[in-house]
Amino acid sequence: MASTTGKAAAVSGKAVTLDVRTLLACLAFFALAASEPQNSSNLRARYGQPDVERFAIRPDITVTAQYGHDGKACILLIEPRQAFVHSFYEKRQSTISKDVALELLDEAVPPATRGKLLLGSVTAQTGCTAFETYSYENMNVGFIHSFCIKPGGVATVQVNLKRTECDSGSK
Repeated sequence: MASTTGKAAAVSGKAVTLDVRTLLACLAFFALAASEPQNSSNLRARYGQPDVERFAIRPDITVTAQYGHDGKACILLIEPRQAFVHSFYEKRQSTISKDVALELLDEAVPPATRGKLLLGSVTAQTGCTAFETYSYENMNVGFIHSFCIKPGGVATVQVNLKRTECDSGSK
């Protein structure tokens, strides 16, 4: 009879251990679920200033800035809003008109800040995509056109500033 009682106690001990583990796992899950999500202030306090930021410049258009070691912009990307995490091969869902792209470019980097135009429109097309670039004294500006989605639509405007702080990439 003692062996039966010993087995029951061992099984009961395992059940108590299992219940404690389950309780601890549930408490950990709820503590994580209830914790406040990270915000910009918390992340900056922990990790410092960001080297990349994205801003909504229109309800459906964003500008992403990559900064140099001095905290000033090195690359600007103006494009229709899209998912933050996306595949390079993922079909873009929208474009902006060339007129709107030029308006936003003038807003982000006014013509006076670009410097003298060194090389006008150089265009290359492959399949549904065309690349149009302009070289200025202080920056290079590129337009990526997507003819598959909307003829003549601009998928991205990329501005690469010509500054020594940008030569070695982001901070």
